[in-house]
Amino acid sequence: MRNRNGLVFLGGAMVVAGLAGGCPQRLFTVTQDFPLDDALAVFAVQANTPVQNRGTITITGDSAQVASAVLSIKPANIVVDTGGPGKGMVNAQDGTNVIVVQAAIADAAGVETVCDDGEQYGPFEVTLDANFQPVSVSPSSITLSQQTVSLLNSGAFSICLEVTSPVDGTITIQALTFELGL
Repeated sequence: MRNRNGLVFLGGAMVVAGLAGGCPQRLFTVTQDFPLDDALAVFAVQANTPVQNRGTITITGDSAQVASAVLSIKPANIVVDTGGPGKGMVNAQDGTNVIVVQAAIADAAGVETVCDDGEQYGPFEVTLDANFQPVSVSPSSITLSQQTVSLLNSGAFSICLEVTSPVDGTITIQALTFELGL
């Protein structure tokens, strides 16, 4: 099943455990893009000024217990709109071509304070080419803590994304990518 933001757990078909020396072994890792709705995805940015979006994610349907999780952001899932050709060049105030993305995750009840009180992940540094289009993200991924994995398993959590851009315009993070160890 799919929640409104697109996270899908395929249920029992993905949960396969083997026994090695009597201990369960996780045999599957599933990588999935998690589309974001506009409230989380779209950032109206001014150069070098952080902008935060936050919301609550609810996971519905059959779910497998996640044992581990890794978060990443793919360059292909980031859209930079500087308002027209050459405008980004004029608006880049400090000469850098890096967007900084910080994430925070907390329980669903903490949506109002997730940006300050949630478990922090990042920063992810998104390198832009000369036309201010994303070409790489560093680090490529960040392992989530067991506390955050527990929140994923709870079925609902709050998330905050903070974006700092070197240019004025609109930054859209279309999806986050989760690698789930089942």
